[in-house]
Amino acid sequence: MGIDTTLKSLNRKMKEGSTRKYKIFLYVMFAFLVFFGTSKLWLPSDVKIMNTSAGTEINTSANTSLKLRSWEYSKATHYMEIVFDVTNRDDDQELKFTPAAHTNTDKRRALNISTALQQDGTLILQIKDVPEKWEVISLWVQDNQNITGDASDSLKGANFFCDIRKVRINNSLAPKSGLNYRIQSVNNEIADVNAQIKQLSAEIENENAEIGQLNFDINALKMNQKYQTKEEIADSNSTISNKQSQIQDHKNTIASYQQQVSDCKVKLQKLNQKLKDTVSGKLPEQNAAPASSGPSNSKNEDDSNEAETKKSSVPVTVD
Repeated sequence: MGIDTTLKSLNRKMKEGSTRKYKIFLYVMFAFLVFFGTSKLWLPSDVKIMNTSAGTEINTSANTSLKLRSWEYSKATHYMEIVFDVTNRDDDQELKFTPAAHTNTDKRRALNISTALQQDGTLILQIKDVPEKWEVISLWVQDNQNITGDASDSLKGANFFCDIRKVRINNSLAPKSGLNYRIQSVNNEIADVNAQIKQLSAEIENENAEIGQLNFDINALKMNQKYQTKEEIADSNSTISNKQSQIQDHKNTIASYQQQVSDCKVKLQKLNQKLKDTVSGKLPEQNAAPASSGPSNSKNEDDSNEAETKKSSVPVTVD
């Protein structure tokens, strides 16, 4: 009896152990299934990013180019704004842009895109009713520079991309009145000139640092001449002369930079006057009839935003 009882007890324990191991195996398998089944929800996507970085400049034709300044998106209102700096090297023809956009998930559906502003080297586009689920938006912008020329040239334009993983989210983004877009355009011009002054000032500082190093080297060479032979002094003088020539080159460069800074300050004065005239309404609106593409069910933006508060802060200029 003792042996039978022992064998039964061992058999029961083996069955219990097998059941326990089987349960553990099932738990592990379930955990792996959950891990891999939901990985796309929380792991970074391995799909190639298709996004045009701010600052990218693309030609729309031989004489015209667009530089992407910003691309913002409001998830709350499904609204986008894209701002470009426009370079036009042909003033003989009035420049007009025609935009078109679609998502990568539904290429046949044109998005509701329109031109909010085009003046003074600024192009602002609006995309309304952006689909809730999108990955990449492709934006095609074509100008009218070559439409009357060669048929092959008329198809030229610029393609920009916006990836949901890279777009700048701004949930306070909303359409503005025509006046406030014009104010934004002038403020962009002012910001660009201030940035140029800052860059020139940094270059001047670097040039002065180079001059300081060259003067230090010249003084060291002169002090060492009392220990040199005539031949060595002649070589030293040649080196000193070369460094003095370099100093003069740096001084000429500084003078050029200083003139550019002076010109930029004059430009800032003009732009600040332009900003004041724009805010007061003295400066007339340009391109009053913007181009649009895609479906639209909204009223004229200037009418719908007539009650918008006309606020603008004049940027501080560099003295």
